[in-house]
Amino acid sequence: METFLVLLALIVACTTLFVQRQHNRKELLPIIHTYFSADVRDEWLTREFRLINDGNGVAILKKITLHLENEDIEITHFNDFSKVIEEKLPQRKDVSTSLPFCVSASSSEVMYRYTIPVKSSDVLDGVSITVMCESVYGDIVEANSKGFVVHSNNRDLPFEYIFSKCADLCLVIIEKATNKRFKRDS
Repeated sequence: METFLVLLALIVACTTLFVQRQHNRKELLPIIHTYFSADVRDEWLTREFRLINDGNGVAILKKITLHLENEDIEITHFNDFSKVIEEKLPQRKDVSTSLPFCVSASSSEVMYRYTIPVKSSDVLDGVSITVMCESVYGDIVEANSKGFVVHSNNRDLPFEYIFSKCADLCLVIIEKATNKRFKRDS
């Protein structure tokens, strides 16, 4: 009997630890999305790309990919946005770019801003961008124009799988027990 109680206490302690870690991971998850804006003033068009983190955790940037019509450009260095804008938009002016290491919680970062004449063609109009970042717990968050996807880190993935299978099994058992009782009562 004592061994059973010790084993039961160990199971409760491990489950509590797992649930608390899951809560902490979800609480510190970066919720990132992309925002594009355009502003016309005095025959000049200013375009801006902003990365916004609405989560409570820091978004550590790992990879940014620009998806143009016929090519994908990976942004890895601080001045890569500048190089792309200079190459694709020779008539540009007032270019400012940024590639931070991370975007802090509940903040935004202007990744690029440029100004071009309104009547000129803008190759970067309609560009889509995929941003991959990491949370402090190692979870990967991938954001694009359609939303974001979270991939669990490798340390927690086996526990999540086991826990979800146990939860599914408990639901099936409860469902079967209540259905049998319901059928007996009716």
